[in-house]
Amino acid sequence: MRGTRRACVGVSAVAAALWLCAGNANAQTVAAPDTATTPESPLMAAVDRAAASVKEPERARLHILERLQLANTCYPHDLTPQQLDDLIAQTQLLPPTAQRAGPFAPRFFADSSCWLGAGTLGQAGTSRPAQLTYSFPDDGVHWGLTCAGFLQGDNDLGAKLIAAYGSLDRGREFMRSSIAGWRTVAGLTYTEVVDDNSAEDTVTAHVSNRGDIRFGGLGFAPIGQPLAYNAFPAAVTTSCSGGDMTINTNYFTSVYFTNTAGNFLYFRNTVAHEHGHGLGFLHSVPCNQTKLMEPTISTGTFLLAPDEVRAAIRNYGDRYAPLGNHNAAGAKDYGTLTSPAARSVIERDLGINGTAVVINGNPPTFLSEDDWFKFTIGTAQTITITVDPTGYGPSGACCISTVCTTTTQVKCAAAAGTFVLRGTCTPSPCTAASFPTTCTGGGLDPNWCQGQQGSGCSGTITTIDATQAGNLALQLLAADGTTVLATSDNNTPGITEQITQGALAPGTYYVRIWDAGGASSTNQVVQTYDMTIRVGTSKAPPRAIAGLNLKRAQADVLTYFMGNHNSYATEPAATIPVTNYAWDLDGDGVYDSAGNGQPQPSFTYRSNGTFNVTLRVTDSNGLTATDTVQCVVYGATTTVTTVSPASANAGTTIPVTINGSNFKGVTSASQISVAGGGVTVTGTPVVNLLGTRITGLSFVLAANAAGTARDVNITNSDGLGSSGGGTEVFTVVSLASTGACCAANGTCTLTDAASCAATFQGLGSVCSPNPCPQPGGACCFGSTCSITSAAACAGVNRRFAGPSTSCNAVGNTTTPCCLANFNQNATLEPQDIFDFLNAWFTLDPTADINGSGVGIQDIFDFLMAWFSGC
Repeated sequence: MRGTRRACVGVSAVAAALWLCAGNANAQTVAAPDTATTPESPLMAAVDRAAASVKEPERARLHILERLQLANTCYPHDLTPQQLDDLIAQTQLLPPTAQRAGPFAPRFFADSSCWLGAGTLGQAGTSRPAQLTYSFPDDGVHWGLTCAGFLQGDNDLGAKLIAAYGSLDRGREFMRSSIAGWRTVAGLTYTEVVDDNSAEDTVTAHVSNRGDIRFGGLGFAPIGQPLAYNAFPAAVTTSCSGGDMTINTNYFTSVYFTNTAGNFLYFRNTVAHEHGHGLGFLHSVPCNQTKLMEPTISTGTFLLAPDEVRAAIRNYGDRYAPLGNHNAAGAKDYGTLTSPAARSVIERDLGINGTAVVINGNPPTFLSEDDWFKFTIGTAQTITITVDPTGYGPSGACCISTVCTTTTQVKCAAAAGTFVLRGTCTPSPCTAASFPTTCTGGGLDPNWCQGQQGSGCSGTITTIDATQAGNLALQLLAADGTTVLATSDNNTPGITEQITQGALAPGTYYVRIWDAGGASSTNQVVQTYDMTIRVGTSKAPPRAIAGLNLKRAQADVLTYFMGNHNSYATEPAATIPVTNYAWDLDGDGVYDSAGNGQPQPSFTYRSNGTFNVTLRVTDSNGLTATDTVQCVVYGATTTVTTVSPASANAGTTIPVTINGSNFKGVTSASQISVAGGGVTVTGTPVVNLLGTRITGLSFVLAANAAGTARDVNITNSDGLGSSGGGTEVFTVVSLASTGACCAANGTCTLTDAASCAATFQGLGSVCSPNPCPQPGGACCFGSTCSITSAAACAGVNRRFAGPSTSCNAVGNTTTPCCLANFNQNATLEPQDIFDFLNAWFTLDPTADINGSGVGIQDIFDFLMAWFSGC
């Protein structure tokens, strides 16, 4: 594996970003005759023409192909020969003096840097997991990288996805499902986050307000120019770092990204390929439409091929790496395999990554990645554990007597059979090879001939046997994780290892798989394998992949899920019929009718919050598997649409159900209120998982609650500060036929509404205490009088003469206020004289009986009034 990448030489920055995609959008994998006249792809024909024009054609061809390998830009499939020739010349892929020659590294290629841990960077090839965030910037955000050599402009990917797929989330889910292909095999986890809508840049540092990986696009070049480009995590030789993707949105046409073949496989393969660059992977050769990361895009591959699986495990470990399953404590636990019924385990595309790696200049570290698994059986069972090395490699017919199977040469030799390289078992057992037994090159070489590049995509190819990249060994251990019960180690790379234990006692057991060493380093060090733990004759369930975890979805619009892009049956010959997909979309444990039989259901969420979404697939053997992801919903509005029951009588307590949206944060009755008074809310709210219904509450209606329609309001309904409600969604019904009628003079009488000639206070209202507003009147205060309310007239030496009364006329000292009764206790007595004098000596205004200010004359006037009486 190449540790560094050479800079692309040339006058244009495009030279650092060329990837000619010459695959056919509708191509399918075909078996072509293995002859020297096999036609080349248009791309390779253009490479040959460019190489033939210089002094050393073979060296020039290798140099051009190396440039293709290092590039991170994708071109469409249907360029004309002249366009291909012009692009090669334009981008300076063929410098006047090519200095590099010799074979490439084997098959898959990785940059020297990759992601590590929580969005940080580390050395490639160390098989350590990464946790990545990703985000989609809004349309209008400035997008594009100058280092790619193309135009920058406003992001319009969102609008293009809506136009192409009918929904923004549906278009994004096609992209998420493409990325989920990497999640299915590698130690990669993805979390969607809010994007801060900053312009695209080459920053590699992890930040909290946008994704480590960002997805945008614009029409940065016309049809006939690149499909897309993607920055590497941390480019060594160019400035195109950061891992972000830029899609050329001019290609959202029926020929390219909206081509419906394979459920838009052309678009999904493009996204998966570009994200491969974002994970640190370069292009691989030869160019024969069998690998996702080779310099052609086609529908001949379905997302990741064995090469990409090996590359992903090389950098990030396999899918159980995040568990740390490299010892007994971190073993992947399959639970009890005999309950409720016996079931087996089949795992595809796991891998061991063992090699000496230099990390940060330290002495080489040998990554001896033991893989550990754990299972329990409740009854005695015959257990057969098989570990089968996988990957591309030379295969053919293996004849043992008259029995013929298709396998690899090393496995055939282990079975004492006769191997015919590229032989077939039809039409008769062990027929002679139907094809020449050499790799003759060409664009359509069979899988086993894909390997180390010798002299270009169309030249002689050196084979690589990925089934012998490592030397697998297998152990079965007891429950203590240390006692070895059985070992299978044939000490030969490429051989299937197997342990069979008859009547294995009930208990817990461990399975250990490791690379025993001795494999050729030229095959690279990642050994992929399939593992089977067969319990008796039981079958193994399929594998379900619901998508990427923690996707973001907007409330009140359709949210899409796609389960058929990455789920698969594990048992040979088993399938997952399209009708055998079921979804629990709200996390209540019930598989919803909206998702039954729907590989790609849609659902509308109406409340903010996090929802568990579970996919269940059932294979043709009747066995099931599930996968749960989380969907984070945002943008919901708090509404109360109905209250059930919608009305209740005054003086009753009624349990209610509140229906609406955005209720997931309701935890207390105090958050709910009923307008208009007379109604209180009690109980403990119980919110359904969708956040659209509240139970557990009661409305308590006072006996005198007014019979009116009421608003119901909720505060902080989602726990994030949202509030809202419903208008007149609940009605108080009053059973009384009469109510308080208030006259203008403040008197109150009980009557029916029709008979009240003044202000009716409502059915059930009462006159005690008097609810009627009282008019003002004369307030007798000492020897003075003023007009005020009865309440304001309360106090020492005060008396309210009554509503609507007037103060004394001039010269009148008795009606309605007896001015001589200074303390206003309705009795004339000497104390009135003393109280008056006390006020007079302090110049209290209440002693001003004649209205001319407190003076000597007030004493004579007061005494005259006192002696005159009231």
